[in-house]
Amino acid sequence: MLKIEELSARAEIQDALLRYTRGLDRVDMKLVRSAFHPDAYIQFPRACTSARSTAFSTS
Repeated sequence: MLKIEELSARAEIQDALLRYTRGLDRVDMKLVRSAFHPDAYIQFPRACTSARSTAFSTS
């Protein structure tokens, strides 16, 4: 049986994944960034980068 702390952690992870995927689907970079820690560094494969990749900049 799962403990309440584990259930809570799983719910937080699921919430972050949903914010990330919904943000990508809606091209809402503010929502995408909300799924990451403020100090996160995201490096996409070169094949995935384009002019739009600058939207992921945290500055």
